Amino acid sequence: MNQKMRTFSLIVLGLSVFGLMSFWGWDHLAQAQREENLANLASADASLRVRYRFSGVSDDGEQGSTNRKEATSIHCTNLSATDNQVEVQIIQWNGTDVFTGTLTMPPNATSTFSTQNTTIYYDDIFIGGSTPAIFQGSGRILSQSDQLICTAQVLDPLNYPPVFATKLTMFYADGTLVGDDRELFLPVVLRP
Repeated sequence: MNQKMRTFSLIVLGLSVFGLMSFWGWDHLAQAQREENLANLASADASLRVRYRFSGVSDDGEQGSTNRKEATSIHCTNLSATDNQVEVQIIQWNGTDVFTGTLTMPPNATSTFSTQNTTIYYDDIFIGGSTPAIFQGSGRILSQSDQLICTAQVLDPLNYPPVFATKLTMFYADGTLVGDDRELFLPVVLRP
């Protein structure tokens, strides 16, 4: 019984080590793929770095129509003491059609980037102008300074207040969730 238990323990240990090695190797390959995809979507301005990413961009493509139902708006505030160039990129569901809006923001200013004009906001930049419909899109926010906070939402562009507005979850450039301040606590066993 003791020999069987030892053999079983060695097998479990071996599988655990193999699993961890596989996980670390997979993560390394996934990171390389993410970096390659980002290089393909590089900004024309080399001084800009990706600060945030988000998914769920939607636009019905009805700019100028009375039949508009969906738009995406991104709000950014420059917390830097100097001007900050900010670029918002919107990407279609299949990775094509990058629509870009760029703006130099003065200190402490808030600007709105939208896929079409909205009634509730003063839209500083229309991303792509008259964009076609965007379904299941994603976006990236690039800037010169990291002293920038941003939010994104899909909303009803015609009504004030909007009939609906849905917040889009923001992620940092490395993929971690913005605002995720959870800590990992391991159990502690106290012995009397």
